[in-house]
Amino acid sequence: MKVRDDVAEFFDRFATASDGAGFHPTLLTLDPVSVTPVTREQVVASLPKRKEFFAGLGISGMTLDSLDESPVDEQHTLVRSTWRLERTESSTVPEGTIFASTYLLRRVDGEWQIVVYLNHQDLRALISA
Repeated sequence: MKVRDDVAEFFDRFATASDGAGFHPTLLTLDPVSVTPVTREQVVASLPKRKEFFAGLGISGMTLDSLDESPVDEQHTLVRSTWRLERTESSTVPEGTIFASTYLLRRVDGEWQIVVYLNHQDLRALISA
């Protein structure tokens, strides 16, 4: 993982948080089929539905697999990541499935926040492949 310590620490917290603390109050989410401006509250409200969707496929969670950072300026950094799916025994998802995401982080009051969240795959299409 090629990232600065404070960015790695941000992702350590983000990987286990469920309260939306890592997201800016307003952000942009993207995937291959949509571009959507959302609020932090909308992201937090969607987390239980996302968890339920994954549970139905036998996915119990995701583990951060890799990070690669490209600083943009003093206030912004671009971080590419991969996430490994944690499967249950009954999962229909292929072993070793990885999700790739890219984040644009902005430093706000000394803390990193996600302002752009890009899923490189359409999650539903990837799972059904």
